[in-house]
Amino acid sequence: MNFWRKVGKVTILLILLQNVVAGMEEKNVVCAVYFTGIGCPHCAKTDPIVLGSLPLTYNNSLVIIEYEIYQQPENAKIMAEYNSRYSSGLGIPQLIFDEEECILGDLPILENIKKCVEKRLKSGNPCPLLTGSVPFFNLNFNQLPGKPKIWIGNKVVVRKEEKAVSSSILRKILLSDRVDAKSIPGATVVTPEAIPLSGSSVEFNRAIKLNGWMIEWRDKESKTGGEVRKSEAPSTKTKISTHSSPTTQWKSVLILVVVVTLVLLVTSRKGKNRR
Repeated sequence: MNFWRKVGKVTILLILLQNVVAGMEEKNVVCAVYFTGIGCPHCAKTDPIVLGSLPLTYNNSLVIIEYEIYQQPENAKIMAEYNSRYSSGLGIPQLIFDEEECILGDLPILENIKKCVEKRLKSGNPCPLLTGSVPFFNLNFNQLPGKPKIWIGNKVVVRKEEKAVSSSILRKILLSDRVDAKSIPGATVVTPEAIPLSGSSVEFNRAIKLNGWMIEWRDKESKTGGEVRKSEAPSTKTKISTHSSPTTQWKSVLILVVVVTLVLLVTSRKGKNRR
């Protein structure tokens, strides 16, 4: 009986530790909303940093929800609504973390963005939405207004049409190291499109379309910047490898439980033999 009690206690402890680790991973995401405009000279200074180098630097720890207002005029109305909700102002570029920290202008953004991200990395920062703050892991992509782009790591998600998408599947793709269209229901491989920024653009060498959303990314062997090395056409034979999926987490727990059980069993038998 003592042996199985020990196994039970160890199992419970391992499950609790697994949940703590999963919780930490979810909390360490900093999310912000960024308003910009193609053709805006001040945005030309901030776009390559906010949408280019910083998402790559912080990988899956930084999410930027971008609203471009010149080529997507419906997004201008959203900026006005954000101003009513967060008192963020009506100029661009502007970056919103929460009600207390809204940065307006190119120089203030360039001088403060890294500091704003760094101080939130430990606890994370929920996405500042018009309906309130929502952690990225609870974000419903379908409820985002207008025509947003979501930047994270080496990926970008672009809403092309007003069609519903599974937020959990989309989030899984965004957090994956490698993407396989065959493993994603309803996804099709498409030709990547350059994403325009003010004064420049970001190019990708892989893309899929999922309902009304387009997901683009750069392979790890590609250059980390606006230019990408020439590569072969997208292949659907690449397997997906996700970060800390629930199945992988429980497999790890199960393996640890089996190992601990065997160790305790061997120890118990040795004790009996000595007697």
